[in-house]
Amino acid sequence: MGSSISPNNASLECMAERRTNLKSKPEFPHLFQPCKIGQMILTNRVVLPAMGNNYGTEDGSVTDRQIDYYNERAIGGAGLLITEMVSIDSPTGQRGSHQLRINDDKYIAGLSRLTQQIHQSGAKMAIQLCHAGLLAASDKFALQPVAPSPVEYFGHKITQGLTINEIEAIIRHFVKGAQRAEKAGFDGIEVHAAHSYLLAHFLSPYFNRRRDDFGGSTEKRSRILLEIIRRIRQSVGQNIPVWCRMNGTDFGLDGGLQIGEAKEIARLAEAAGSAAIHVSCGAYGMYFGYNRAQMGQPPGNLAELAAEIKKVVNVPVIAVGRINLQLGEQLLRERKTDLVAIGRGHIADPQIIKKASEGRIADIRPCISCNVCVDDLTVLDLTLHCSVNACVGKEREYSLNPALKIKKVLVVGGGPAGMEAAITAALRGHEVTIYEQQPTLGGKLILAAKPPHKDEIKPLNDYLISQVNQLGIKVKSGKKATLASIKKFSPDVLILAAGALPLSLKLPGIDGDNVVFAEDVLSGRETGHNVVVIGGGLVGCETAEFLLQQGKKVTIVEMLAEIANGVGHSFKTPLLNRLTDKAAILTGTQCKEIGKNSVVVNGKFAQDQMIPADTIVLAVGAKSNIGLLISTQAFVPEIHVIGDCLEPRRIINAIADGHRVGLTI
Repeated sequence: MGSSISPNNASLECMAERRTNLKSKPEFPHLFQPCKIGQMILTNRVVLPAMGNNYGTEDGSVTDRQIDYYNERAIGGAGLLITEMVSIDSPTGQRGSHQLRINDDKYIAGLSRLTQQIHQSGAKMAIQLCHAGLLAASDKFALQPVAPSPVEYFGHKITQGLTINEIEAIIRHFVKGAQRAEKAGFDGIEVHAAHSYLLAHFLSPYFNRRRDDFGGSTEKRSRILLEIIRRIRQSVGQNIPVWCRMNGTDFGLDGGLQIGEAKEIARLAEAAGSAAIHVSCGAYGMYFGYNRAQMGQPPGNLAELAAEIKKVVNVPVIAVGRINLQLGEQLLRERKTDLVAIGRGHIADPQIIKKASEGRIADIRPCISCNVCVDDLTVLDLTLHCSVNACVGKEREYSLNPALKIKKVLVVGGGPAGMEAAITAALRGHEVTIYEQQPTLGGKLILAAKPPHKDEIKPLNDYLISQVNQLGIKVKSGKKATLASIKKFSPDVLILAAGALPLSLKLPGIDGDNVVFAEDVLSGRETGHNVVVIGGGLVGCETAEFLLQQGKKVTIVEMLAEIANGVGHSFKTPLLNRLTDKAAILTGTQCKEIGKNSVVVNGKFAQDQMIPADTIVLAVGAKSNIGLLISTQAFVPEIHVIGDCLEPRRIINAIADGHRVGLTI
C-alpha cells in the first residue's frame, strides 16, 4: 500500500511521535495470549469474523480493493481474519451479487493473492465456505432457492426439499471448495452452518422436517454438516484446521433450534473433526437481526450461548455478538470462551487491536452499532460502508499524505462533519481552528445520543473531541461565526459545517407557545402530558420514544404511508416494535390546524379529527444552514460546504464529507 499513512494509521503514527515513552499496558492480558486452533498458532485471541463487503467482481473474483480492506485489518493486529462467506455453489448458493466464489479453479489465483498479502502482514487467514440456501439471491439469477424441506420463508415458497443426490452434490461442493482453499494458501477453513443459511436450516427442526437419513433426530439433522467436516478433514492437510460456525439457538422461532440440541450438535461436530466451534444464532420475528445486534441491544448478546457450548466441548470456542475489548477480556477471564470475534469494531477502526496493545484506548474510533454496514449489504446489496470510518473500502484511495502547502484552515461548526474535517486536515499538517457557537463540540451528535437506545452515539463524540484536543486544533467555543469574524481570521480555506435548521409548517396556530421543535425537546425543554409529534421520520420517532420514556402520552402524525421511512432495516424493526406498543400512530394523515389544547388532522380514516395536545412537536425535516456561503465567497479563496450544512443527512454522510474535504485541501 505504499509508504503513505492510511487515515486510520494516521492518528496512530502522529500520536506515537508525541508519546515516545508509551508502553503497552496489561489492560487486556487474556486478549493478547497466544492460542491454537488445531495446528494453527494465533498471536492473540481476537478474530475478525466473516462479514460481507461486496468488493468482489460480478463473477466472484478477488479485487485489489478487497485485498486492501483485509490487509488493513491484518496490519491492525487481529490474530485471525476470516473472509466473507464464499460461495461453494454459484449461482444456486450465492447470497450477494458480488460475493466471492470458490466453485471453480479459476478463483484460486485471486484468492492466493489475498492470502499472500495477509501473510506478508503477519496475520493468519481462514476462509468461510457457505451455501446460502433460502437466502440465495434467486431473484437476481432467476433460480428457485433450495432448502431441506418444503417451507415458506422470506417470501420464498419451497414446494420440494433437496433430494439425496442433491445433498450429496452440495457436500462435494464444500469439499471441492476446501481443496481449492488449501491451494490458495488459507490457514483454516470455517464451514458456515449458522444464521439462516442452508446448513443452519438442516440443523433446525423448524426448517428440517425430513424423515430420511438427513432429518428427524438431532444426529440425523446434523449429518450433512458432519459429513462436510469429515470429508474436508480427510481431503486437506493436517496442518489446516477445519471448524464450523453454528447457531446456539433460533431466537423468536417456535419449534426452532434450542441450546440443548445445539450442545449435542457441537459435540458431534467436535467428534467429526471440527477444530473449533464458532457460536452465533438464528434470529426471527421480533428477534430479527439479533445475530448482528444494533445499538439498544445488549453487548455480548450471544456470549452466554458460547459459554454453554464451551461446557461440552474440548476444542476452542469463538464467541461473537457486539463484543468490545473490555467485554472480550472479561469473557476470556471468566473462561466463557477461548476466542472473541470483533467484527464491526474492526470496520470502524482496523487498528483497534494494535492500539489496544499499545494502551491507546482513547484513540480507537468506536463502532456505534448503527448497522449501516449490515443494511447496505443485506437489504440494499450495496458495498460495505461505515458511519464512523469513511475509509472503509477506500484504504488505498484515502491514504493520508502530508499537505504540499500548509494552509490556515477555519472550520465553522464543531459537529461530526466539522470535527472530522478538522482532524483529517490537522493530521496532514494544516493549521486548523474550529468556531463553534455552542459551549461544547458535538453539534447534532449531542442530541442524537438523547433518545432511548442511542447511548453509543456519545462515545463517537467523545472520540472526535479527544482527537481534536490531542492534535492541538484550536477551538473557539461559544463563538458564532460572522462575516466580520471570518474576515478578521482571514483563512486560506473555509469549511462551512454549520449544520441545518429545523423546518416549520404553514398552519393556523403554528406560532403558538405550545409548538416546539424536536431538537428543543431533546435539549431538555419541558412538554405537557399529551404530546402530538408531527413527522414520523427518524427524528420524530426517536423524539416520540424519548417522550414516552418520560411517561408522556404521544401521538405521531405522519403524512406518508408508514413511519420511520428510510430508516435502516435492522434498526427500524425494533424501533417500530417499541413504538407500536406505546404510541398512537396516524399514517397517511396531515395536520390541518393547531389549537391551544388540540390538533386537527385529516387522514385516510377520519376527516377533521381532533387530538388532545398540550404540546405539539415539529419533526418535519431540516434545511441547510448556508447563510455564510455567498457572503464569504468574495474574500476567501477556497470554501467547502459539508455535512448537514450541504444537505441534511445522516452521520455517515457527515463523516464522509468531512474526511473527503480534509484529504483534498
